[in-house]
Amino acid sequence: MAYTEFLVDDPRTQTKWDKAMSMPYLQPRPLTQFMGAEGSGMPIIVKRQLQGAPGNKIVMQQAQALSNVGIGNNGDIEGSEESGVINNMDVTIAERGNGVLAQAKMSLKYTSTNKAAFLSLNNKLLRDWGLEQWERDATWGLCGLGNQNTYVGEGSSSIETVNEKVPSSGRHFFGGQTAAGAIEEVDTLNDIDSTTNNLFGIAWIHYIHSKLQLMTRGIKPIEFAGGRFLWPWFIHPLQAYQLMLDSGFKNYANSAKDLKMNPQTGLMNFGTPGLKPMERPVAGAMAVIDDFVIIPWQRCEDRVAGEVFESSTDEVDTSVVDGASRIARSMILGQEAGFWAVGQPWQLYLKDFDYGRKPGIATDSLYGFAKGCYRHPVSGTYGEDTGVVIVDTLVNG
Repeated sequence: MAYTEFLVDDPRTQTKWDKAMSMPYLQPRPLTQFMGAEGSGMPIIVKRQLQGAPGNKIVMQQAQALSNVGIGNNGDIEGSEESGVINNMDVTIAERGNGVLAQAKMSLKYTSTNKAAFLSLNNKLLRDWGLEQWERDATWGLCGLGNQNTYVGEGSSSIETVNEKVPSSGRHFFGGQTAAGAIEEVDTLNDIDSTTNNLFGIAWIHYIHSKLQLMTRGIKPIEFAGGRFLWPWFIHPLQAYQLMLDSGFKNYANSAKDLKMNPQTGLMNFGTPGLKPMERPVAGAMAVIDDFVIIPWQRCEDRVAGEVFESSTDEVDTSVVDGASRIARSMILGQEAGFWAVGQPWQLYLKDFDYGRKPGIATDSLYGFAKGCYRHPVSGTYGEDTGVVIVDTLVNG
């Protein structure tokens, strides 16, 4: 039988472009569901006082709890008053931007992308890019890391949208458990050095739960639908994998199935008219264990031997070999864990270059992110982080 041959690579054959274009896959965004306006009780509070107003910094205040025991029978309050203290913190905004420029007319001619299609496509890509920068900055800021995943004070990045602060010592835990559930808490990052004793699992979650309950000044849990008060705990994907290997996890496998966000305090509409409050499932929730909503989060960072989270003096132990194991950082969030100060939301710009022959599109924003941590008004000494607890464990993989 004779076959007719079609020369698909011959230059004389016609090229036909598919109308649909495959778009890049973006990470799920479980963190943004915990953003809200002032008074919403969410972990991330969006502050807009600088929009349309001069200035590059918002200063916030927090009244401190009173500590005197007071007077007893027949005592005089006058002369025995307590001096109230109101601490403060600031969020400084900075500029962030990006753009895309078409190469030339012939470059567009080779494809199915004309000027209008080029601008429409990159409009979406730039909006996605902006959201991604916000998420990364929020994660780094909450985790006590510096701009662009550096350590605080490293100063190697020209990006300054994260207001850098290391984790408070009383809000930072190191260690883990054995497969059998034995707990080993250690003092520093360098002390996490066992691939069998410092793992993430059910017993470790129970242990950290007790640590939060024993805090003198705890962090406020988030209200979910039905009046449930829980702490979202964002964990590294490899910590999630270890958790599923724990024999006790089967008892919690379906525990997050019916959990929903509080419709009055959940995802803010950012000014979208007509958007009504509604109960929504908690995106990404893996389980509810003790009072934690466990949420795997791809943006949780990790480090291997010789690398650091906080400073160049506290390196990951040499036994934590890249490719076999790593130290993963997770974060437990309470109310007002961090603040977004927005001076200008993401804005688009169009420009034609080279006598109008090359289209370009750009976006920029003015914003800053800082975790909640207030300083004394006189001494300037910072207190504990008010809404975030950091937990570092070893993971295999």
